[in-house]
This record gives sequence, structure tokens and C-alpha cells, in this order.
Amino acid sequence: VRPDIGPVEYESQLEARAISLFARFTELTSLRSQPLTLVYRSRGSMLRYTPDFHVSLRHVPDELALLGFGHETFVEVKPWRCAAAQEALLARKFSALRKATGLPVVLLTDLDISPFCLGGAHGY
Repeated sequence: VRPDIGPVEYESQLEARAISLFARFTELTSLRSQPLTLVYRSRGSMLRYTPDFHVSLRHVPDELALLGFGHETFVEVKPWRCAAAQEALLARKFSALRKATGLPVVLLTDLDISPFCLGGAHGY
């Protein structure tokens, strides 16, 4: 990634693109892959959720603030079609993680990452 951040593992090309995106920001102080696994209850079942990344920023750039980032943020990276098909499940996972940690959880899709990789910024 960068010498001050070190190597970061990824499971897909989209996650690799997200890592490259994060590394462009000089405000990045830490980037951890699969930082924790949360066990939570939903609809009477015990479930597990492991976010893709934990991102720490010295200051939050406007481009990332528009996407919901804070100084510390958990990030899930998914293709848009997959995220749309899993919308309700992802919402439950994100809610459980926010409740357990008090930190924001951001979903980045290929539609979010591509404009950054092309030199622009995209926000909601």
C-alpha cells in the first residue's frame, strides 16, 4: 500500500481497488483487513459478520465524509448488484456493528470506487 501503512490483504480485485483508493489519501493513518468478527443476534439467530476493512484517518477528507466516513470507519466492499441483492442483510449487519463499536460503517461498491480511480469523486 504505502511504506507507512504496510501490506493489506484483500479477497477480490474490487477490494484491491478500494485499498488503492484509501492509499491515495495522505490522511490515512491505518488500514486493516478483516479487523474483527462480530457475533450478533438477528431474528432469533446468532450470526457472524466480519467487515472488509477498518480505516483510520488523521482528518476526514470531504470526498470520504460525503460517503459517511469518520476518523475511524469500518468498510464493506461489494459489487453494486451484490449489495443491492443483500440490502436488508447488510443493513442488519451494519446496524449490529455500529451498535457494538459506535463507529460508522460504510458500504463501497464498484460504482463508488470507479469515479475515484478515474480521478473524480463520487458522493451520495
